[in-house]
Amino acid sequence: MKRQKRDRLERAHSRGYQAGILGRSREHCPYQSSVDARSQWLGGVARSHGGQSYDCIAVLCQKRDNLRHSAEVFFCWLINLASVATEYSRARR
Repeated sequence: MKRQKRDRLERAHSRGYQAGILGRSREHCPYQSSVDARSQWLGGVARSHGGQSYDCIAVLCQKRDNLRHSAEVFFCWLINLASVATEYSRARR
């Protein structure tokens, strides 16, 4: 495949990806005359939609893990505070 043709198809895929990120509809494909370019553009749109859902899941999992870690740190702090308070009250007797 010639470099010019490959670049044109890669550009179509990239523009489709960008259009998908922006939420444009598949019906607004600018490549109506070339089947190869249209296919690449639609592939870019599909890839953008799949990537967004994976990114969203990854962000939610990260937030969940951060929340768990924060809760663990808080409860460890609370347990340490309770044990220090207990030892302090024993020492004052």
